[in-house]
Amino acid sequence: MLNIVLRLKKVGADLKNLTQEFQAIESFLSKMKSSIDDQRKQCLEEIRQVRSQVNTHLDTLETIIKEEITTNYENLKSKLEATTKHTCHNTIALQDMAKELDDLQRDGTEKQFFFAVRSSKEILKKISKSLDELRETDALSTKDISVNVDPTLNAFDNKIVSFGKAVIKSTPSVMNYPKSVSPTFAQRSQRSAVTISLEFGERFKLPSNIDVTGCAQLTNEKCVLVDRHQNRLVLHQRGNFKDIVTFSNSPYDVCSLEDNTVALTIPNEKAVVYVDIVLGQIIQTVYFPYKCYNVDCDGKLLAIGFPGNEKLIVADLEGKQINCFTIRGKEFILRNDEIYSVSERDDEILCYDVFGKRKWTYPDIVQRPVGVAVDQRKYVYVFSKLNEAIYIISPYGSSSRVVIDKEDAALSDFSCLCMYPDSDQLLVCGSSNHALVYNVERKRTW
Repeated sequence: MLNIVLRLKKVGADLKNLTQEFQAIESFLSKMKSSIDDQRKQCLEEIRQVRSQVNTHLDTLETIIKEEITTNYENLKSKLEATTKHTCHNTIALQDMAKELDDLQRDGTEKQFFFAVRSSKEILKKISKSLDELRETDALSTKDISVNVDPTLNAFDNKIVSFGKAVIKSTPSVMNYPKSVSPTFAQRSQRSAVTISLEFGERFKLPSNIDVTGCAQLTNEKCVLVDRHQNRLVLHQRGNFKDIVTFSNSPYDVCSLEDNTVALTIPNEKAVVYVDIVLGQIIQTVYFPYKCYNVDCDGKLLAIGFPGNEKLIVADLEGKQINCFTIRGKEFILRNDEIYSVSERDDEILCYDVFGKRKWTYPDIVQRPVGVAVDQRKYVYVFSKLNEAIYIISPYGSSSRVVIDKEDAALSDFSCLCMYPDSDQLLVCGSSNHALVYNVERKRTW
């Protein structure tokens, strides 16, 4: 009996020791689990810090690359613009000189022509020297800008001292600009001059109570007129008028997109609507954040004006914005990637590219200009409300003259000019009860 009691005590002691042993193991495992959790958190934090450093370095690298590319671009653009301006100036000077000599040869005396030829030689020498210098300048080279980042990341170390490398390379231009023999003076004097005039084509009476704020010429001698007074778009063809669409709010301007599709602005709806003039239906509406007024299209791009914000948006033909910039004047026309605008307030006619860069300005001569059209050769037609006359401005804004004034036609209440691309007809209309069509006549003199 005594032995059994002793054995029971020994078993109880063993169980107690085993329990303590398991408790010690459990405590150790708990500490191990906690340590593993801490290590996991530490690893994740280190990964996060490395990722943050990588992102920061990539952002810095991106900024540096963009700045280098922008600097090279601006330098190249500045050189090209200066070269272009210089070239255009010399071209215009040569054209003017040739015209002056042609006029003297035809109408002046032999003595006048002799002195004109002698004085022209010095000018031609300067222009020839300028051309030789131009051929040697690096303005006639292109920049091949490329960015190379090392794919092996060998430059990446624990401290992230550097991350890849960016290289801006230049290669010779592919432009071939041969040094041809300068033509003789006799060859230069054979340059022709073009005299442009507007010949009256027709006058047609407009429907009563119409207030035309926009017009666009189409093919097949058709045109569309925006009647703000009766909120409608009107089709005109060979003296006949037909309502196309009536709107709930007043439309303002219209332009041609395709043969049977036009785009109109509706300022109060902050929208541009596309209309099928055959079906007489709105087929698409594009909304903008501000009131839009003037609109024009050159077959490739769409330009929408927001005069209240002095902004102009360049978009694709679906109305998706490509660029936005500030522009002077609320009336404009888009032709061949150039935007011609008129500022009635400042008496200015301006030319921009589709990126908002002003190319030239013709100030002060045409007073209170309110309508603008451009022909195939970049001659600009502008209506002066103060002088009641139509002016023509030569390409690059170098000169102007009156082609139609109030003695030729009653132009007092006209404000809209439009010319279908590749057309030689100018449509003039406004709040008057009639519209005029002029044919552009070009005469070449030698």
